[in-house]
Amino acid sequence: MKKIVFIVISIIIILSMTFFIILPKNTFSEQENRMLASIPKFSFESLKDGSYIEDLENYLNDHFLFRDFLMGLKTTTDKSLGKAIINNVYIGKDNYLLNKYEKIDQSELISKIQNFKNNNPNKNINLLILPSSTSVYKEKLPKQAITDSEEEAIQEIYQSVDLKTIDVYNSLVNAKKMYQIFYKTDHHYTTFGAYYTYYDYCLKNNLTPLSINDFEIKKVSDNFYGTLYSKTSNYQMPPDDMYLFLTKTNYEVVYNDINKVTNSLYDYSYLTKKDKYSVFLSNNHGLITITNNNIENDKEILVIKDSFGNSLVPFLSEHYKKIHVVDLRYNLTSMTKYLEENSEINDVLIIYNITSLDKNSSLYYLR
Repeated sequence: MKKIVFIVISIIIILSMTFFIILPKNTFSEQENRMLASIPKFSFESLKDGSYIEDLENYLNDHFLFRDFLMGLKTTTDKSLGKAIINNVYIGKDNYLLNKYEKIDQSELISKIQNFKNNNPNKNINLLILPSSTSVYKEKLPKQAITDSEEEAIQEIYQSVDLKTIDVYNSLVNAKKMYQIFYKTDHHYTTFGAYYTYYDYCLKNNLTPLSINDFEIKKVSDNFYGTLYSKTSNYQMPPDDMYLFLTKTNYEVVYNDINKVTNSLYDYSYLTKKDKYSVFLSNNHGLITITNNNIENDKEILVIKDSFGNSLVPFLSEHYKKIHVVDLRYNLTSMTKYLEENSEINDVLIIYNITSLDKNSSLYYLR
């Protein structure tokens, strides 16, 4: 009997190794929305410092046989055993997935923001730090959840800088009584959440916001699975719906990093992919300039943002002749220098989600 078991196990191992070697390897995981590790190049130096073994382990982990199925099975098993957190994501009530938030030392970040304001004293600089669904939907957290206070972290930043700050927490909490403000499977807010953020920005800057009824609200997907779904491999969850708020405004949208010009704020090709949130401004780019050809004013704004800003910019475009959209992850230009070179810009909006502000945040490149 032992001999038979040994033979069966040996056959399984040999077949697994054979399939691993001969089957083509994916370079991108649609489920996890990320690039998969490639096979590392060997060198004695990388072997000596341990990086080769680490990279090889990452490669094997990313490409083992039936990976997606086994990851989903593990999540199902963890849930059945009562585990409430997977990869720092809480399995919440009513199918909400909620990031665990851990506050960092924000002193260096605060200094960067304040220095930027000091270097541009004549600009109308707005700082908007967004809470996450963990804070807005805290009642959905499991009882055993332990997470730092996002509201306190945001207020610490706001109270430490001498510039205009926009607090949207109460507006988002109140709006959730009427609409779904954050996706359940993704870390981003929905277009409804972006609308109420835009509304608060307008009130703070003496602009008259468009009514929600001024838009054609169109469902463009009923099959959106986002980043939190991917992190947890919680493949039994129902998908999210996605909506766009459309107008008849005529735009010229220039993606400067790829020399692309279009007349739409949306890239509908992403609706056929897993990364559907990238329908907003065609994913992330170092610099996008948007001109509203229907508006009569000559106002311009610089938006320095993480991915949350992508779904906010279409609303702002109804009030500005030109919007300069910068993502510091892909554009290391000094924003002070950029303002000097584009002196017609008067308004600046820095918009980040609180969960983006870790030690690797692109906002540290603000200068």
